[in-house]
Amino acid sequence: MGKRDALKVLGSLLLLLLAPSVEAQNCWAPDDIQPPDPAVAKSAPAAEWMQDLKAAGAVLKSIRTLQTLPEIRLRNNMYLGYPMPGFGNTARVSANLYPPHTWEGPCGLKKGADYFTKAHLHVSFNEPRNIFNNHSYAVRDEQLDAYLEPQALERVGEEILYSHRAVILTPDRLAPWVPVTVEEYLRFKEREAQKELANIEKTLSEMINPEDTSGEAEAMLREFEKTDPAQAKQLRKMIEENKKTREASIAESLPEVRRQVEEKQRYLADLNGYIAKLSPRERGAQAVLELNSGEGRYGMAPAGSAGRGKLVKLNPALSQGEKAARRIQLIVLQSFANDPSLGEPMTRALREVDYAELRRLIR
Repeated sequence: MGKRDALKVLGSLLLLLLAPSVEAQNCWAPDDIQPPDPAVAKSAPAAEWMQDLKAAGAVLKSIRTLQTLPEIRLRNNMYLGYPMPGFGNTARVSANLYPPHTWEGPCGLKKGADYFTKAHLHVSFNEPRNIFNNHSYAVRDEQLDAYLEPQALERVGEEILYSHRAVILTPDRLAPWVPVTVEEYLRFKEREAQKELANIEKTLSEMINPEDTSGEAEAMLREFEKTDPAQAKQLRKMIEENKKTREASIAESLPEVRRQVEEKQRYLADLNGYIAKLSPRERGAQAVLELNSGEGRYGMAPAGSAGRGKLVKLNPALSQGEKAARRIQLIVLQSFANDPSLGEPMTRALREVDYAELRRLIR
């Protein structure tokens, strides 16, 4: 090897030594930005939204814990969605964590990698249903969507981390939910009982006045008699036996169905009497459900019960009505771990978010 060749080799080695170290893990793959639906792109300021989504993505990329988890690659997935009444367009940025078998190239991901994420932390915009994500409805009908109040775990700076690993940002720190009153809850129970009574009464009516299909059956039998009198005779006998069996079954069931009607009517009368006796203060108090014994009156927890669940609903003041003045009215951050070992790190990641930076997007 000549002197010139030796210098070239030495120079190459120096470049390798001095080059920044790039780890295959803990790197961020290029953002995956889902193109908005054409109808959304027409009605929403897509360029401004993209700036906001990238700003939120930068906040996620600054979370220290996400950059230290072993055997993980990361990517921000972004999309702009349809308008939510009272809130404006929905949107989301999700920081997804991918295991080694989804990796490709120096810091890429294979097609379909999103099916195998180990965890993710997402920032959703203007999606009020995400306030109660992972919380099943406590009561729900056409007039009331109510949940058990999420527990506040700790303060993270000026924000609150809730039990379902969520942090909720609202304008002027509006409460994300408000109490469901005793009267609201009892009126729900009234509607529920009225529907049940209507169904039982319908059943009773059908039992007392069954649909008369004898004419159709007779017409069918006459057709059979033209081609196969013996089979028609057997069929007539079977129809008559079925009719007798059905009538006997109805006669046996009628007393029980009537009892159910009377029981439900008494329940409604008692419920309305109970509501009428409540003072305005009692009606306006927060409804608290009995979660353990089921012995509370109308499902409500008696005083001193250990298994108590406070009922809440979305704060109606969060809605901006038909014309949203703010493009971003609500931000909800949540972490999810498909791998149980990542549960604690993902909660820790929520503590490290720059919430002040995200709050600047509420405007």
